[in-house]
Amino acid sequence: MGGGDIKLLAMIGAMIGWQGILFTIFAASALGTIVGLLAMLKSGKGMQLAIPFGPFLAGGAMIYLFSVSV
Repeated sequence: MGGGDIKLLAMIGAMIGWQGILFTIFAASALGTIVGLLAMLKSGKGMQLAIPFGPFLAGGAMIYLFSVSV
């Protein structure tokens, strides 16, 4: 996680609270793992492939927002 990811997570936390942050980090890690493994297998670069984490943080927050509002 870089500096931008920390700032994004702080903004997400200000919106959804600390309970949402815990879920967001877990969901983002799970999404990032799945997409990262698929991308590494497809590209053939293996562990040399760099993937930004911010979109997965945003996706985890969206999943939390839509699952809580139901």
